[in-house]
Parts: sequence; structure tokens; C-alpha cells
Amino acid sequence: MDKDRKEIDFARRLADPNKTKRDRALKKLNEWLAFQSSKPPGFDEMDMMRVWKGLFYSMWMSDKPSVQEQLANQLANLIYTFHDSEQSFQFIKTFFLTMQREWTGIDRLRIDKFYMLMSIFLRESFCFLKKHEWDQGLCDSFATFLADGPLNVKAQFVSLGISLHVADKFLGELLSVADSKLTFDLFNVLLQPIYVLAANCQSAALLDNICDCIFKPLLELSEDVPLQIDFSLIAENLFTVAADTLTRAKNRRALYALREMFLTQITPDDVVVIESPAKKRRHNSDVPGSGDSATVDDDISVNYRRSKRLQASSSSPLPSPQMKLNFDSISVDGRKKKSSKTPVLKKKRIIRFSGKHYKAYEPIGKKKFVVSTLSPGKSLLKNKDPGPLSPLEKRRRRIRARLNAKLD
Repeated sequence: MDKDRKEIDFARRLADPNKTKRDRALKKLNEWLAFQSSKPPGFDEMDMMRVWKGLFYSMWMSDKPSVQEQLANQLANLIYTFHDSEQSFQFIKTFFLTMQREWTGIDRLRIDKFYMLMSIFLRESFCFLKKHEWDQGLCDSFATFLADGPLNVKAQFVSLGISLHVADKFLGELLSVADSKLTFDLFNVLLQPIYVLAANCQSAALLDNICDCIFKPLLELSEDVPLQIDFSLIAENLFTVAADTLTRAKNRRALYALREMFLTQITPDDVVVIESPAKKRRHNSDVPGSGDSATVDDDISVNYRRSKRLQASSSSPLPSPQMKLNFDSISVDGRKKKSSKTPVLKKKRIIRFSGKHYKAYEPIGKKKFVVSTLSPGKSLLKNKDPGPLSPLEKRRRRIRARLNAKLD
């Protein structure tokens, strides 16, 4: 009971508007966590959640960018305060649980510093795994938690913003702390929640983020990174996930396209596009190396083997730059993105009888009209059906009929 009271007291002091009092409370909290974690039974999940409640509002009260970054590093370094790895891992889990619980209450003026806090905390989480020499059990536990927590798109309590940010920073933060002890097998274990997320996510933006920030950069890793990537194993994992019956159809196309890139070990700039507006067989003399006729689809083909056959049979070294693949206009599943232009409206004048006047409606945009009142003598109103009366006009006519009946 005394421990519960102490945690609540720390939470209140960490949320104090005065920065000096907050710094003093954080320093005492660091010492108290180290002392309390050394005594059995240590901290459970509820104790950690109470502590993180105060730490969250301590970050909430920070104003200047330099102060926010310093505080974020201090909060992330609290991972190493505990005496055993189990409580440190529990501290990491409760941080992400707290962010999921409080995310919807963060306004747009404070969202950037919490993005920064998540990035720093994700990097320190990988540093924690590195400190324990990438222990197999810890890596499995961390991957399982990511799959069930911040990267679980099926859970209603997980916000899309958290999943987007974690997927965006995952590979960069992991490679920034990677060393020679991180084998590809352990790296593949940490990638397992990413495979599941790519198969089940319903957001096109999240799927694009996974492909552009995780899988495609793996094809372009520099030699300075102490990690040997097994492209065939990643391609096999992508095929296994894509072939699952529970995988969404749009995600399956994207995963198959990524698998093709890993099998051939190519970069996105080496893919050649064959594009045509019609779906028919015709003579395609402008494509280097094509025969008398070629089958041309509406969709953009990103088949690497076809591009290689075209280059091999062509006398010219490479197709023209206009035929290079522009990844800004192509979605991750290899299909051309739809145009964002608004459709042209057919301008049709509508004339209606409002009960007293005829009104003309001129469309000028989507659900936008210019209304003008027409006099009964205009030629536009000749042979026009006034249409049904409005409820207000019907009521007026009933009242007028009753008054006329009483006068008579």
C-alpha cells in the first residue's frame, strides 16, 4: 500500500507545471526505481502504468525542443535502472501501452514531441537488446509484443498513427545500433511482426510505408552495415505470408511484387515499365526489342524478367528514360495510381417550382449551384411541369382554402 501511495505521489510531482520540481521528482524517481526493483517482488504491470502516467504528463508539460529532447533521453534511459531484464522489458511494454491509451488525447501542438519520444524509446529498446547480446528469448518476446501491441492493426485500441510511426522508424533505428552479434536469423525474428502487419493492414498508407521504409531499403543497404541480408529467405517469408488465405487481396499483390524484387536482387531504379492506354494486340515498334506484336495491358507491368528479355534482345543498351519506372505514380502493388483530378461535371440547368416562383439551378461544381429566380413570362418556362408542391406550399393552400370557406 505504501508503494502505491508513493507511485501516485511521484505521478503528481512529475506533472507539476514547474520544471525545477519536475526535474527533482525525476531524479528521485530514478533512485527509487533502482532501490524498489532490487527488493522482491519488484514491480508489476499496474505499478509501471502508474509510474508512466506521471512520466507521460512530465513530457506533456515540457515546452522547448531542447528540453523535450533531453527529457525524452532521460525517460528512455530509465530502462537500465532496473536490476533485472524482466522488469526492464515490462517498463518498455508499459510505455507503448501508455502511448496507446493516451494517443487520442494528444493535440496537434504536442504530437511532434511524442513522435520524437517514441523514436528515441524504440532506439533504446534495440540498445537494450544489444546490451543483452541479442538474446533469443528477449528478441522473441519483443517481436511478440510488437505484433500484439503497437503493430497490431486488428486491435481497436491501437491508433494508426502509432503503427505508421513505428513502421517508419523500425529499420533505421534497428540498423543504427546493429553490430556483428546481430545475426540474420535474429534480424528475421524481429521482422516477423512486420510481415504480419503487411498482410493484415487495411490502410494503403501503412502498406506503402512498410514497403518504402523497410523492405525496399533492404535492397540498397551499404557495406558499412554489419548485417548480411539473405534475400532468398526474405522472399520465401513474403511468399508464405502472401499465400495465406487470410491475407487481403491488395496486400497480396504488393507482397508478391516485393518477393519478385528480392528474388532478382534488384533495386527499384532497375525496373522497366511497359505502358499503353489500350488492352489489345498491336504492333509495338517503339519498344526496343519487341516483335511484330505485343500484348499491352492497362496496368503497368513491373515484371523484371520481361524487362531483362527486352534489354537482351534489343540492339540499344537501355530503353529511353521515359520508360523508367516512376515510383511516385505507382502504388506498391504495381498498379497505376488513380488520378486525383475531379471529374468534369455535365452542366445541366434544372428548373423547379418552389410554390411561388420558378427557380433555375446552374451547377458550378460538386454539389454547388447558382440559384436564380425566373419570371413566369420567360420562354424557358413554357411547357414546363411545375412538379410536386412543397409541404410548406401545400399547408399555405389549405389555410387559404379554409379562410375562403369561412368568408363565403
